[in-house]
Amino acid sequence: MNIGNDAVELYVSKVKPLVYQRIFRSVMAYIGGSGESYQSITQRVNTIADSKTRFALMAVLAKNASIISEAEANQAINAAPSRQMMHVLRAILAGGGAATAAVLPASGLVAKWSVDDLTPVADGTAVSAWNDSVGGLPAVQATGGKQPLYKTNRLNGKPSLLFSGGQLMTAGTPAAIVTPMTNKVITIMVIFKGVTATTYGALYSGSTALSGSWLLYADATRVGRYNGSNLSTAALHSGSGFTSIAFTMEDTTAFSSGTRQERLYINGGCVGASPAVPDGTNDSIGFGGRAADSGLNLKGEVFDYLFWNRALTPAEVATAHAWACEKYGQAKPWDAVSKFYAFHGDSETQGTGTNAPEDTYPYKTAASLGLTYGQWTNLGVGGITINNMTAKAPTQVDPLAAATGKTLVVPCFEYYNSAAAHPTPANDMIAYLQARRTAGCKIVFATSMDSFLLNETDRSAYNSYWASNYATYTDSYAAIHTNANIGVDGSCGASQPSTYFADTIGHPTAAGYTVLAGLMTTAIQALP
Repeated sequence: MNIGNDAVELYVSKVKPLVYQRIFRSVMAYIGGSGESYQSITQRVNTIADSKTRFALMAVLAKNASIISEAEANQAINAAPSRQMMHVLRAILAGGGAATAAVLPASGLVAKWSVDDLTPVADGTAVSAWNDSVGGLPAVQATGGKQPLYKTNRLNGKPSLLFSGGQLMTAGTPAAIVTPMTNKVITIMVIFKGVTATTYGALYSGSTALSGSWLLYADATRVGRYNGSNLSTAALHSGSGFTSIAFTMEDTTAFSSGTRQERLYINGGCVGASPAVPDGTNDSIGFGGRAADSGLNLKGEVFDYLFWNRALTPAEVATAHAWACEKYGQAKPWDAVSKFYAFHGDSETQGTGTNAPEDTYPYKTAASLGLTYGQWTNLGVGGITINNMTAKAPTQVDPLAAATGKTLVVPCFEYYNSAAAHPTPANDMIAYLQARRTAGCKIVFATSMDSFLLNETDRSAYNSYWASNYATYTDSYAAIHTNANIGVDGSCGASQPSTYFADTIGHPTAAGYTVLAGLMTTAIQALP
């Protein structure tokens, strides 16, 4: 986020002592292109007596010189001696031209329909043809009454296409899109706003068959993927504001690997996922509706359709949303917070046992913390082991700090899928936690939930170890195993479902996830 130099000067003018103000202004001038050498400006900064302020200002210079990342600079700023000094340093970091524009991930981008790539026409003009800018793939509509309308100057001077419930553009079955869809390794992202559809307004469809699993929709209450019989992944959202929805699939790896997933993202953060990657027919790609059913057509404005022939990582999805925010003059959701939260774990993090993302513990925890979409992400993976969490985190978790420029908080736990490795789960978790610490993450760690199927002696030993040693490896801790509803031995009995458990494995019900969210929320709030 960039802010003007006048705003930065307002912050700097409050710095005490006055000699610091002169040094801070020299740094501002250097970042703005004064011509002073890097060696000279660092010598000035090294005269600052307070070591924490000196270190943080050096970090700002290092970020400007691309020596360190923005996330690393923010970590140094977080150690400043006062909240006022933190604000000043962040203002200089944001205001001196140091921020780098987000770049749309290029690897695997196979199609990009952007309305601003159309030849400009008058406001309200019906659009009959729209070619993608990567491979020239056409989306067309020959019938005048079914053509969306070109709307000028909708966001940041950019145009949109308006779908009013009866419009549809079709793109046939191009191999560039159908092949990755059929292979179940794809990312689809749609940038839109102003949705008023009352039910299943189809942003995108891949099939004329309703059971085809390829319907991404937005209506007055939810956005998600509809597969013809249920809302496979969907989340509460009015659809009225500026929004990106992304759907990723990867079905080339083993169940427990950590990547065999379909994920639904809203505004750059994952809100719902499933390891059961769907099948689907791919016989007619549609924008704004589905060819066989006008009752599912969209009511809203669309700006971009983006397709990759691979599953973008969580950080890449966040970067793509940042690209859209910058393009359309919208604030990034994480700009309003100092920390970004990446929930990591197995099916109990993912949300198995409940039917809606808002019943999962990450969703409930985020709500308790006052977070909005794009300020947190649910990276739970059904079946994942601790070792596979460790293997996947360097690409799936850690890069989110750089993508958002925020301190990355990782609430995490896993035991059930690693229990068979007795007595090593604690050692495996130590390796995972140490690696996250090395990557600069703040760790909120939790012990295990009960399961009727687990050896309680082994589980008790694991939990006892962490009760005694959590402070060595974590920043905050939730003792799930001591909770009478979901943690103590016997709380998940042989007869399920019950109030708090959906099965004997130990997957919680919505009520159980509420208990879990309460424990994790308290631990997150206790972070130093």
